[in-house]
Amino acid sequence: NSGDWVESLTAIVEHHDGRLELITYPEFMKRVAENMTSLDD
Repeated sequence: NSGDWVESLTAIVEHHDGRLELITYPEFMKRVAENMTSLDD
């Protein structure tokens, strides 16, 4: 993990296929909410 979670609420994520992605806290929380919704189904 890299990025600057403390200062700018960002992180660099490496996916299983090797892709790198910069995510922000709002995007992270959106994905968490989507995953929680799919668990309820």
